Amino acid sequence: MIKEIVKDEAILTQKSEPVSIEEAQEIQPNAQVGDEIVTEVTMETFSKYGGQTISSPIIGQYQFYNFNQLTSIAFNASCTKVETYAFYSCIMIIGTIDLSPVVTLGTHAFEYCLGYTTLVLSTNADFKIVSASAFAYNVKLAEINIPSNVTTIQDYAFNACQAATLL
Repeated sequence: MIKEIVKDEAILTQKSEPVSIEEAQEIQPNAQVGDEIVTEVTMETFSKYGGQTISSPIIGQYQFYNFNQLTSIAFNASCTKVETYAFYSCIMIIGTIDLSPVVTLGTHAFEYCLGYTTLVLSTNADFKIVSASAFAYNVKLAEINIPSNVTTIQDYAFNACQAATLL
């Protein structure tokens, strides 16, 4: 994410937007008005600037759709629902996606998220269905732990996840 530094504070969205000199200097101490700085954007930092708060019980439909600056996800214990296409094509997410608190997962929720390698599904007794195409085309996904509470894996849930091993 590239930010342009201005005197008055502004709101950061998915696209490049102005930020205050004070905020910029927290990231890059020698920043000056007119400079541009590059920052990593996560759900937590995005929510700080007007995105949906990560403590919300629901990540809405298309909430982070094709948001390629998103590099990591951490779900608060109160987040129990990830809706359809919520993280579709967030290709920069890396590491582990831990869905431990999530009990409802929409179709295509993480489809085409190409960078993460490990998936942890909820062991909550209410989590029973891995929705259609929820994790399809995630070519780096190597480890999937399917807990015993899962009773249904819908069509194409893990389609084209060639590197995946079920644990």
